[in-house]
Amino acid sequence: MKSKRIDSFKLWPFETCKLCGNRIIPGYNVSDDIWKMVIGDPDICVCLSCFDREAQKHKIHYTILDIFYVHWYNNT
Repeated sequence: MKSKRIDSFKLWPFETCKLCGNRIIPGYNVSDDIWKMVIGDPDICVCLSCFDREAQKHKIHYTILDIFYVHWYNNT
């Protein structure tokens, strides 16, 4: 039997992109300096696609330091 997947952004408010509203999968890290130049606010989450778009808009070259899976499973 297949379990039903529940995707509720209300359950995961800090793991959704503040620019496009999509879930953040995968997670990633860039240096604090690069984040500050591209996004500015250290306290918001932005998906990799939106981060890349913003970096290109500002002509900022960056290196992804780490990529990791963001777990969206809710056991309630």
